[in-house]
Amino acid sequence: MKIGYLSPTNPFEDSRGWSGTYYNICQALMAAGHEVEWIPYQTNGMRQKILGIIF
Repeated sequence: MKIGYLSPTNPFEDSRGWSGTYYNICQALMAAGHEVEWIPYQTNGMRQKILGIIF
């Protein structure tokens, strides 16, 4: 299964981003046999988009 992984840091390379959470989740998805594709975003812009949709 292909999975799009939305994260502000590269989960394939940055093992220290947000205490390694992004990296470890990505590794677990790949270990379960999924094909993971990173979808980068800027944290400030994403928050505004979500708030714009909700309100």
